[in-house]
Amino acid sequence: MLESKPLELLVGRTYTRAQLREGRGGQRQSGIVTPAKVPEILVFSDAAAGAAPGYNWDGWPDATEQVFYYTGEGQTGDQEFSGGNLALRDAQLNGKAVHLFTDHGRQAGSQTVVHRYEGEFTVDPVHGWRREDGPDKKQEMRSAIVFELHRADGNKVAAAEGKEAQAQPPSAVTTVRVTDAEGHYVDEFTSAGTGPTAAVRRERQLENKLKEHLARQGISAQRLEIRVAGQGRPLLTDTWDATHWELYEAKGTATRVKIREAIGQLMDYRRHITPPPTRCTILVPSDPGADLRSLIHSCGFDLMYQEAGQLHRKSPGVN
Repeated sequence: MLESKPLELLVGRTYTRAQLREGRGGQRQSGIVTPAKVPEILVFSDAAAGAAPGYNWDGWPDATEQVFYYTGEGQTGDQEFSGGNLALRDAQLNGKAVHLFTDHGRQAGSQTVVHRYEGEFTVDPVHGWRREDGPDKKQEMRSAIVFELHRADGNKVAAAEGKEAQAQPPSAVTTVRVTDAEGHYVDEFTSAGTGPTAAVRRERQLENKLKEHLARQGISAQRLEIRVAGQGRPLLTDTWDATHWELYEAKGTATRVKIREAIGQLMDYRRHITPPPTRCTILVPSDPGADLRSLIHSCGFDLMYQEAGQLHRKSPGVN
């Protein structure tokens, strides 16, 4: 019995996975398929269905469709360079052709998914990927791998008129801009129908209290949006007081783990702001105690906490 030959791939045509496995083999469900019978890697993207398991970065960054961003495999925890992720990263080194497919709905009269062939792409094994923070399938923050696939032949597939970008490209340089105080970056990752956690609600209440406190002094509370070079999603700080050049980081509890987290965030933000903030302040709902006050002050940061409905400040070497 003669073994069937792999189906020829034509850009713009649609295929089922069953058709693609003929003469190729490969996994039935994986987003990154590594057929055993041919030197190819098949990459499948479904941006709409991918949000729930944490695949948040898939899409074209512009209408030229020369580059496609693709979230690596792994639905929980930090993604690693193993399995399909390793195969895709090293495809060029191993002489494997990378073929990209995007979701194209269902076959007429059935639930069989069909995939549109977008063409052959390449991945630089060193510079063809980046790390991004986002939620996994369990809505826990993790480090994801985002591949940058470049069209191999440079020819764009015919696209619908007025087609817009689907993915945020990484920033070329680090930029900082002042933005409105409303909203919070973490909200962008909240799954549909899921409200903010109790800790996030407490943070919002504290920030609202701070905004009122600043407003009584004639100060408008804002935020800073920091776009870090090489990253697609921006960092959005908590309250920014441009009048005093002061940056606040609010936490919903005064626990050690949250104080440590706030210190790390302020240090991360501060290094991108020019000139650096005159003062960085950690805002918590209660006095964290002598040792954690000492920790905060050892970093040169102020502490602000709520007591009897009022905000109290403690500065290094002052009180």
